[in-house]
Amino acid sequence: MTILSPKHQRHLRKLVIRQIRNYRQERYNNLNLLWVKIKKQKDRRRRRTLEKLYRLERIRLMKQQAGSILTMSA
Repeated sequence: MTILSPKHQRHLRKLVIRQIRNYRQERYNNLNLLWVKIKKQKDRRRRRTLEKLYRLERIRLMKQQAGSILTMSA
């Protein structure tokens, strides 16, 4: 085992701290990317569901209006 000079110890400590910081930052960024993908998927799913509900509502209204027109003319 070699004994490091104070200058080399400081350098080594800074290096280790930098590596730890970079590792954590990369890990958090990867987690964030995962959550962004999940959020996008939920948004797509919600949008599709709302579109289907909107279409069903419009069809129901059109049928209702068609029925009221038929009863008025009869």
